[in-house]
Amino acid sequence: MLRLKYVFLLAAAVFFLQPFNIALASDQGLIQFFANSSSNTFSNNIRNVIGKRALALKLRLDVYDANRSQQEQINQFRKYARPDVTAIVDLVDAGQCQELLDLAKEVKANVVFINEPPKPSAIEENERLWYVGNDNDIVAYKQGQMIVEYLKNNPQFDLNSNQILDIVLLRGGAENQASLRRTETLKSQLQGAQIKYRFIHDLDCEWSFEQAFNQISRLMSTEAQPIDLIIAHNDDMVLGAVNALQELNEFNDDYVLPPAFGVGGTLESINAMAIGEIRGTIRLDYLRIADLAVAISIGKRDYRTLSSLAGTAVNSHFITVPCNIILSSKENLADVY
Repeated sequence: MLRLKYVFLLAAAVFFLQPFNIALASDQGLIQFFANSSSNTFSNNIRNVIGKRALALKLRLDVYDANRSQQEQINQFRKYARPDVTAIVDLVDAGQCQELLDLAKEVKANVVFINEPPKPSAIEENERLWYVGNDNDIVAYKQGQMIVEYLKNNPQFDLNSNQILDIVLLRGGAENQASLRRTETLKSQLQGAQIKYRFIHDLDCEWSFEQAFNQISRLMSTEAQPIDLIIAHNDDMVLGAVNALQELNEFNDDYVLPPAFGVGGTLESINAMAIGEIRGTIRLDYLRIADLAVAISIGKRDYRTLSSLAGTAVNSHFITVPCNIILSSKENLADVY
């Protein structure tokens, strides 16, 4: 069930990886990765790349899984962080990480935050801290742009012919800043394109495949309201929703999945696009994020090296990598990674 059809891509990921020609800048023998959750696919894609880089560099990789608990991540950092090792931290909740920032300062730990950024001033105030990820404003804009572009090119999107776009929205969290930004930007762009819409369901699924699957299964098993569009704030949630609809309509030969869109560009979402299960996503480029995090972790911190790895100019400790739209109708998906 559920995620099994996407799992094979994780085993095949090695064929997508680019060479990583970075020599060790110190005698460090360890990389520490404080993970958000083993159930977060984007984080796992990054972890897999870091693991391959560590193996190539003959370094040990220690992984601490917070299981979506910011307090657990803080406890793990307090117990295991070392001043002689640069930790890679995939924050669970940037809004609740001040205690971790204080701990990093107290133990003089070097930290590379990935994905969820702490406030930029925290990076500026502590020369031992770095951030590698994406610009949330750009990600939000590009997801809205992708959806508007798709709708303009597919004017038959009103599947139930009620003259309005009926959307199911899957949010990352009620107070998560990235999720809020994506929602408000989407509304603005739909209105700017003069597309009439309504959110028939606005669901807080906490970035989780399982929560999206369960909530959509429960809702759609008790009502027959047609869906014109599914929009999720990450790939895990859009895949959870699509899997739920497929399971509910397993014996309905006439059922057609509504267009579905996510954010992330994970291997699993690219595979789902290739077989027509979702229509588009935003590639956040986990390869560049992982390579930059490893380079900083092992001491390769000159801006020239980091700019080459980032694919854009780097001139501070706050590094944002480019993101881009992937629509299955116009991309050669085999060349995405």
